[in-house]
Amino acid sequence: MQNLPLLIKNPLLLNNPKLFVSECCFNSLAIKLTASSINLNIYEEKVVGETELKLVDSRFILVNTQTILSYLVDKYAPNNSIYPKDLYKRAMINQILFFDNGTLGNKIQTILHQKISEENVHSLEESYKTIEQLLVETEYISGEHLTIADFCIVSSLIVAFILAPPNFQNYPKTEAWFKKIKSHPACVKHQGDIDNIEKCLKERKNSE
Repeated sequence: MQNLPLLIKNPLLLNNPKLFVSECCFNSLAIKLTASSINLNIYEEKVVGETELKLVDSRFILVNTQTILSYLVDKYAPNNSIYPKDLYKRAMINQILFFDNGTLGNKIQTILHQKISEENVHSLEESYKTIEQLLVETEYISGEHLTIADFCIVSSLIVAFILAPPNFQNYPKTEAWFKKIKSHPACVKHQGDIDNIEKCLKERKNSE
């Protein structure tokens, strides 16, 4: 198994990209998984009170998770297959990133800012059906190979499955894919981050 770097919290890495996040910022997980998969060390700093993440690379600032993923691969691993240069493959990946940023992400944010309701749960179920359909003919979320789209969607589903647990009998392809991605070396390296996100969400859910 390839040894992947942990997200390094080391002042000596100040010339590396810097990720500023709050304690329970689930949007940062996809960035950490992507960075690990391309052997990129990122300097992380927790910011009290911040609700949105921010990536700073030299004087360049990005705040959108999906944009950050493609930027990191294009700059630091331009030939990596997790974000291939082929226009068709990129279009398929970008389609999933837009789905995550808009449809799925918006539904998660709605639940996070409101109490869980039957309507909100039904809304997430519709996204679960979309993801299941995407996996009917392909091994990964956007094709036959692992890409940043898989890291993006699995990060969102880790949150969504706590807010609205699915009946996996209805989503067998999703369950198999979810387990496979969570066993990827990058996810294993960042299991502590995953555990922290799950803990924060469960505490929040139980307090409602």
